[in-house]
Amino acid sequence: MDLWVLWLLAFLRAMGVCFSAPVLNTSFVPLQVKIALAAVLSFIGYTFMGYTFRALDVLPDAVAGSVGSQSVSALMLAGAEEVGLGLLMGFGAGLALVAVHIAGHFIDIELGLGMVQVLEPGSSRSVPLAGNLFYLLALAILLETNQHHMVIAGFMESLRRFPPGKNLGLGRLTGASIALALPAALDLFSGAFAAGIKMSLPVVGCLFIATALLGVLSRAVPQMNVFMVGIPVKALLGFFLLGLAMPSYASFMSGLVEEVPRALWTVMRAWG
Repeated sequence: MDLWVLWLLAFLRAMGVCFSAPVLNTSFVPLQVKIALAAVLSFIGYTFMGYTFRALDVLPDAVAGSVGSQSVSALMLAGAEEVGLGLLMGFGAGLALVAVHIAGHFIDIELGLGMVQVLEPGSSRSVPLAGNLFYLLALAILLETNQHHMVIAGFMESLRRFPPGKNLGLGRLTGASIALALPAALDLFSGAFAAGIKMSLPVVGCLFIATALLGVLSRAVPQMNVFMVGIPVKALLGFFLLGLAMPSYASFMSGLVEEVPRALWTVMRAWG
């Protein structure tokens, strides 16, 4: 029975990953599939845990016995820690998609489409028009470059580096683990925000210059209704710039997506 408790901790970590990782965290993936995938990953990872414990000169049965001898509250804290680590890993893997949403939000504001929202089928929520375009492009790049495989590899590596139950009963508290990982999560999010700003700067900068020129034009020709002229002009210019910059955006997004392994490594290093 103790061995099943050890597997359950690994299953909780896998559940955290499956509910927060890109593609898997969408409504396209049914709940039953997420649970089944988490169960399969934890069963496969159970073999890796056995090798890891033996490499550390610790018998898996001894660790399982230590886990089974813990109180219910200690096991609940351990389970919360496993879920937290899984969620943080999935969040880190999906930061590239956060960056493109941020970029799309700023671009839509300059295009005059800040109030225009489209329904994102994967999450059933309203998102900016340009943000949805960038999101779909980044998601396609993520799948094309097999970075979703890196999420699974990162989960297996986390089982090797931090076997569930290994630190249980050694004074390792969930609050302390989260406190160690929180700065890393904030650093990853700030990096995603900065990447989103960089993505939006070319289009936003050009549209800002266009707005300034329209302001000068309104002073030179007071009879012209700049408000009626400016909105369609900025929209046409913005879409033209988006089409012109799309190859560069695709290259930039590829670089963001390729940062998935580094983000996973940052999370695991901070957690450890």
